[in-house]
Amino acid sequence: MTDTPVRHGPLQYGIAQQEWLYYRKHGRARHPRQCLWLELPAGLPLEDAGGAVDLMVERHEVLRTIFPADAEGDPTQLVRPPAPVPLRWFDLSGDHPRTAGLDAFCDAPFDVFTVTPLRAAVILRDEGRRQLLLVIAHIAIDYRGQEVLREELTEVLLAAASGRPVELLPVECQPLDHALAEAAADDGRCLEHWRSVISAAPAGVFPTAVIPERVRYTRARLLSPALGEALHVIHRKHRLPSAPVFLTALAVCLAAVCRQPVIPVSYTWPAREPERTRRLVASVMRDIILNIDLSDAPSFEEAVHRTHEAMRLCARHSQYDVYALLQADSLINRQRGTWRRSALFVNLGPDPDAAWSRPASEPAAADLRGLLRGSSVTVETGPEEHYDDFNLYMSLSVGERGCPEIFLAAHEAILAESEVVGITRGIEAILVELASAGDLSAAEARRASGLTPRSVGEGWISRGGSWFHRGLTEDILRGHEGVATASARVEPDGTTVAYVDTRPGGPTSAELREFLLAHLDFRRALEVPERIVVSERAGARERIAREAVENAVERAVRASVEAANDLDGVDMSLSYVEAGGLLRRVPVVLARLRQQGVEGFVAGDFLRPCSLRALALLRPPSQVLARE
Repeated sequence: MTDTPVRHGPLQYGIAQQEWLYYRKHGRARHPRQCLWLELPAGLPLEDAGGAVDLMVERHEVLRTIFPADAEGDPTQLVRPPAPVPLRWFDLSGDHPRTAGLDAFCDAPFDVFTVTPLRAAVILRDEGRRQLLLVIAHIAIDYRGQEVLREELTEVLLAAASGRPVELLPVECQPLDHALAEAAADDGRCLEHWRSVISAAPAGVFPTAVIPERVRYTRARLLSPALGEALHVIHRKHRLPSAPVFLTALAVCLAAVCRQPVIPVSYTWPAREPERTRRLVASVMRDIILNIDLSDAPSFEEAVHRTHEAMRLCARHSQYDVYALLQADSLINRQRGTWRRSALFVNLGPDPDAAWSRPASEPAAADLRGLLRGSSVTVETGPEEHYDDFNLYMSLSVGERGCPEIFLAAHEAILAESEVVGITRGIEAILVELASAGDLSAAEARRASGLTPRSVGEGWISRGGSWFHRGLTEDILRGHEGVATASARVEPDGTTVAYVDTRPGGPTSAELREFLLAHLDFRRALEVPERIVVSERAGARERIAREAVENAVERAVRASVEAANDLDGVDMSLSYVEAGGLLRRVPVVLARLRQQGVEGFVAGDFLRPCSLRALALLRPPSQVLARE
């Protein structure tokens, strides 16, 4: 394949932007992919299967696109000319199929900077069955794009098997066309909407003080015949679509466990509203934040309607630059003194209603509650996987015998195994009760879930959907080399305050606030104190002398941020984004830091709501190699 691109330009908005950043941050080992399986018609020559794949590559530019950084470190897509795709062959027939080779083929990372994001294979099964497998990097395709590709490949294979002409709609829009159209139409109104949504979001729902560096996840799968029948009834009788129903049921369960009134959920939005994207093979889905508000105890149906309205607003504001949104998110977090980003992710697929909507004339099961006995839950606990950066993740899919399958994965430091199983069962129970008895009051929905509030532990105080922790605040402050003693409390007027005694030449209140902000991360539902009161023990002369010295890490951070973002000077009292740093340039910052011998920083550090000077305190000068 020639290296000369036929077209080049920017990335389209959406998941592709996030995947590109993940790839730049973590390398090939952190790069997810999609696997598309199709049954090959009996007797179809292998060359026809290869021809079908080659036709897809010719029709859909993204399958022959690479995604390098340009000279400034910004993402680009370069479209290469069509070329044949080699077909691998795996024989899995017989009593002892050897699957290691196929597993390696599926799991091998893509070097999307230099190699096109598609691999293809044919698998031989027992009784002569053959399957076509496409492995595609997620930066190139989302679930809806995968379905379009499946539909087209199926048509091409069936046409080849029957000897008839192929009937496919023309491809009217390629990812690069979509990227250019989005950029030309972006007037900032969508981004302004999401700024308001993020500003209203609580920091989170799980009060957890200790987040281990190495984590394990509990993964539960609930296969539920009762849920399939319940969704049929809910759709027919209540006229409620599945997506907001599931999101609201999850919110009720989390509110019952964590006693928080507003649940911020990152929902994978299909973002296929413009006509040009309906049959676009690309990765354009994105995660949007829904604030599901249960604070005034609405009935379940009323809460569903609110969630549905919020999702409708998503559709109207779905065309936004993901990088610009994360930049805005960073500024909002800094202003509010917390990290307001949901670590609760929900992916319900491109059309969650398709599998459960049946004709109104088709009767539902007589006793939905009785069907609950046929449900089953399987649980496994394992180490963090390559793409686990969440506290909780939920998805819905079609499982065995066409039954709905709820998948729930949770950070083990956040939720116990019993709580993970309880939430999956709670979602099922709420929806079966809704289908059986009609609308539920807030209290009835909580009772139906079977969940009880967890003990939050000493020191945690709920504040408008976020949390303040006295002991954790004190521990972080005592970790500053200039702090002698620290105590934190809530005053009678409700104000959160930290009282600090500093050593000679110690930090100011503003510096200590920055230090606290530097230690926040998106997994914690935590806010810093509104006030920090410092007992001064040093004169101005000592302070000026101390501040005049910039250590090696600070110098390296300053130089790396300036060089990566083409900045002429950086104010270290500002956060990375405030100082003019761009999110997409963070990988360049990290590379420059490593060149100067500074190890240990990760990309997420530069989205912390603290100053660059406080950020440098996270990596002591001892971590800088001797290069001076």
